Amino acid sequence: MESLILGMVTFVKRSGGFLERAGIDSICDQLAWNQSVPHWLPVGSRLSQGSGLPVYDDATSWLHRWRWSRESWFDRLQPDDRIGNSGALRILGVVWSAMKRKRIAIVSSFYRLGQWRGIMRYGQEVGWICQRHDRDSIDRLVTGNFDGVLFQVDEFDTPLLDFIAGCALPCVGLRALLGAEKAHPLALLDLAAIGRTVATHFLTNNVRRFAYIGPSSDEGANAGCTHVQGMRQVACAQGIELECIFPDLPETWQKYGLSHRQSSPTGWDRFRELGPAVIDGWMKTNEPVGVLLAFVEPAMEFIELMAEKGVEIPRDVSVAAQTEDGLTGLVTKTPLTCVVPDFESQGYQAARLLDGILNGRTLRHGHRDLLSSAELIVRESSNQMVASDPLVREMLDHIRRNALNCGYSPQELANAFGYSLRFVQIRFRTALNKGVAEMIRDLRTRHAGDLLRHTRKPLQSIITDCGFSNHHQLDRNVKRAFGVNPTRLRREHHAAGSGSTRGLPGTTSRTELYEKRMSCRSGASIRY
Repeated sequence: MESLILGMVTFVKRSGGFLERAGIDSICDQLAWNQSVPHWLPVGSRLSQGSGLPVYDDATSWLHRWRWSRESWFDRLQPDDRIGNSGALRILGVVWSAMKRKRIAIVSSFYRLGQWRGIMRYGQEVGWICQRHDRDSIDRLVTGNFDGVLFQVDEFDTPLLDFIAGCALPCVGLRALLGAEKAHPLALLDLAAIGRTVATHFLTNNVRRFAYIGPSSDEGANAGCTHVQGMRQVACAQGIELECIFPDLPETWQKYGLSHRQSSPTGWDRFRELGPAVIDGWMKTNEPVGVLLAFVEPAMEFIELMAEKGVEIPRDVSVAAQTEDGLTGLVTKTPLTCVVPDFESQGYQAARLLDGILNGRTLRHGHRDLLSSAELIVRESSNQMVASDPLVREMLDHIRRNALNCGYSPQELANAFGYSLRFVQIRFRTALNKGVAEMIRDLRTRHAGDLLRHTRKPLQSIITDCGFSNHHQLDRNVKRAFGVNPTRLRREHHAAGSGSTRGLPGTTSRTELYEKRMSCRSGASIRY
């Protein structure tokens, strides 16, 4: 035993602190642990000299468990030194402990960085060794020596579906298996909460007609908490129409007089054929539409299609999409409103559930954890008040062009269109459920909030740029909309870096507070 340990010491010291894959395999062969050592250790990983190493750097994390540092007795050993039995057992003990770390297979049909980061963060905390597999590595997945499985498999990935269906290991899903929704514990995004958030945002801007575009499979994969269910709750409460468009169903194509020639499971590949027909259907009436798309890529294409047809965004159609990274919405023709779920918290919670099962925790059949944390990033594709009344639409455009001018008033709007102020007020109240002065004030306040959070302009400059008459007007309107005075709003945003509280339980961002206040004032009865 001493010679084996001394051989390990000699090899590591002569390699200058680096390990080669061949060297690790050779040592493990000698120790007869070849089936226990992780074979995916990356080549050339340096011995740990500190702490806080990420678990996905398997070689570094594995060696870190040996607790050998530059100051340890290991570093002072020489090739001719003899190691007593106690020393040899000490080394073998820590190596054996490292070898017995739980090995987790992450089985997925598609890759989401946020979920992966959440799993890795939890894995680092508890000392897991993780390996990701897809359908191309199914052979290694079947023969691997794993302790548990985290899975996210779509309904069209038959090899991985078959593996999960026949897997005897503890499993936790980030997406339900169609036809076996209750077979395994799940950590799911509460898509219904996202649907309610987006629908409420549309209501804030007077959108009175909703649409959803996404795969019908979500009805099974997230049964009980889908985008459609959330939007429908808001729509029913307000007596609003909700149109559901599922590109993967033949009925959708037949509705628009198109032949269904599905060449992919989701139908997105032919969305450029379906999209124009959908837009033409919407433009048959003057009622603006608010549409939520389940994925950002079709939303980007949808915006291009509407531009080709001369549809104005958001005047005619307000658009929002779910995405993993809110920056995606900045590269579209019209900057896109994005809702960004907290995928990292989802991955972390799934790993936490699996760890509990591995440590003896019993979960009830069909256990589901729903995570509702998400960030709504409002951009030009849905940030304007809309109306079905053509005259009010023109007046809204006039207000947007002039609201930031100091002295602009409802009377000036009425004079510009040749109507009495009373006529304009009644028309506005009927179409938007708010008055002209309130509309002007909201535009000024929203612009002031943007300047406070994203610039270092002095308050006096912001007062002038936003059309307020004095500091008192700015302070009163900002405090009413965001709950704090201008100075504190700026300080809180800059202290937070990005100004987002996404992922922190029990917190509400100032933007969310603004949306809530506006929705309450427009008559929306929404609970968060």
